[in-house]
Amino acid sequence: MSTNPPNLRPDIAPTATFASTSRGDQPTIGMVSLGCPKALVDSERILTRLRAEGYGVSPDYAGADAVIVNTCGFLDSAKGCHRRSAKRKR
Repeated sequence: MSTNPPNLRPDIAPTATFASTSRGDQPTIGMVSLGCPKALVDSERILTRLRAEGYGVSPDYAGADAVIVNTCGFLDSAKGCHRRSAKRKR
């Protein structure tokens, strides 16, 4: 089984930067993408759709109105890892 390159691992990936295009009345979303590369692609699709619907993307969780955690649940070991990670984010 192959592993993700280090720059794709959420725990050591570079911090994303976003243009400041939010409006005062615009809800903001934070996104955590855990798991396989497909989960990352799905997260990008979700964020694209949310932006099209008028949501802003927060560069950190503290500034978000809501945080979406997108995980890969195909492997039982991945499910447990993702649950522990989600608890640490609270």
